[in-house]
Formats: sequence, C-alpha cells, structure tokens
Amino acid sequence: MVGRRPWRSDPDETQTYYVKAPSPHREISSKHVEFTVAGGQLRARDLDSTNGTLVESADKPPRLLRGGNATRLDVGDVLDLGEGFRIVVGSRTRR
Repeated sequence: MVGRRPWRSDPDETQTYYVKAPSPHREISSKHVEFTVAGGQLRARDLDSTNGTLVESADKPPRLLRGGNATRLDVGDVLDLGEGFRIVVGSRTRR
C-alpha cells in the first residue's frame, strides 16, 4: 500500500508492506494505491484517492485509475501518484 500515511494504525501490525510517499502539497492521498499479486499477475487498485492514479504503458494510452478501480500491470508500466512520485514496474530474476 502506498500513500502519505498508508498504515491503518501501527505499521508493524500486519504483514502488509507500506510505502510512505512524500506529498507536501497533499496531492497524494493518505492511502492512495494498493498492489496485489494473484496468479503471478501484478495489479494496482486505486484506494478512492482524491486525484486518482495515472498508469502509463508502452502499448496503451494513459489511463486514470479512480474510485477503487484496478488494472493489471506489466513490466515497464509507470504509475504517477502526483507531485513527481512515480513507480516503475520492474522484474526480479530468481537466483
């Protein structure tokens, strides 16, 4: 989960990973976007953020996630949460 203050109460309470996104102008919501993996597929879901989450892909037009909508992500996709905070989807090789 990514946001200005993504944890519910104590960041050590659950096994969820939390990423704090700096947002001096408060463009990024407290709980902005959530990532999940199911069946080997990475997905992002906007958590009803105020400004949405812009997803840019090489082979698709940019799309704005809002209101709890989710999308599948591929390597190379870029998520823009606002204020220059961008997440690039990469891959990790197993050794």
